[in-house]
Amino acid sequence: MPYDESADDDEQAAARLALSLDGAAARAPWAAVVVETVQGEGGVHPARPAWLRALAAWTREHGALLIVDDIQTGCGRTGPFFSFEPAGIVPDIICLSTSISGYGTPMALTLMRPEYDVWRQGEDNGTLRGYNPAFVTAARALEVFWSDGTLQARTTGSGEKVGRALTGFAQRYGLPAPRGRGLAWGLPFDRPGAAREVCRAAYRAGLLVETAGRTPGRGLDDSSTPDDRPRAVGEGTRDTRRRHRLDSGSASRRCVRRRAGRRSKRSDPQLRGRINGSPDQRKG
Repeated sequence: MPYDESADDDEQAAARLALSLDGAAARAPWAAVVVETVQGEGGVHPARPAWLRALAAWTREHGALLIVDDIQTGCGRTGPFFSFEPAGIVPDIICLSTSISGYGTPMALTLMRPEYDVWRQGEDNGTLRGYNPAFVTAARALEVFWSDGTLQARTTGSGEKVGRALTGFAQRYGLPAPRGRGLAWGLPFDRPGAAREVCRAAYRAGLLVETAGRTPGRGLDDSSTPDDRPRAVGEGTRDTRRRHRLDSGSASRRCVRRRAGRRSKRSDPQLRGRINGSPDQRKG
């Protein structure tokens, strides 16, 4: 379904959403709608509260579940603990991960209304569950960071600084206005390939930036095709860049393979065989 269009006013945004959903529901009933309140991989597109309220009302009217994907934008990244709080909605199901452990350890949670918690033992499954240290750090993070409004206020204040800085860059270089909320921001580029050039320059300077979406992305973006966009371009220092390769797209994979090939030419034959696979190894 089409996402919130920033050019619309609140009434137009709600009407456009209802028209799209009604057309889709006419073909078959919907079981659920999954939404990010601020799109991450699709580009940094914050949905306005009025649009989210219209979506929540439509799902209630049509008996569909409202599922909020808060994996990237929850746990305080946009300010409040849940990204949808400013809209005043209550989803049926909430997906949390990434920051929920409070310490970078693997953990994920699925929250749901009690009436939907009908799983029998062994029916549900998940990837990032059962890691006991993450339970400890997650509980402690909730106790320390969310016992009052300090972290939310700090995130909001820091986000305002980031927004002002990106707005200054955009005005200085004639770019479209940045979009974001809290500490999730994107700076759009109109010219295809421009974001890639900025990523490369930032990589040489030791700065990590990332692209996402067809237009505004998480960090930087342009209108290049997915295969033409590096998802992530590097880490902070020269030594770190040697140790780690961020492989989040076909462009990145090609880059890693090319670099591995260059290293193998400078290494001994035995190492080249391990990297590229010698004829004898391939026969085996």
